[in-house]
Amino acid sequence: MKVYLAAIAIYCNAVKGLSALQLARDLDVQNKTAFALAHKIRE
Repeated sequence: MKVYLAAIAIYCNAVKGLSALQLARDLDVQNKTAFALAHKIRE
């Protein structure tokens, strides 16, 4: 749950959007996980 909320906060505060790779680095998760989170947030 903490990862989901952190992903939303990071993604919403990004000025021009955020790549899955950058999200993965910020959250310290795998690229696939960050890609899935970013896709759900964009949806």
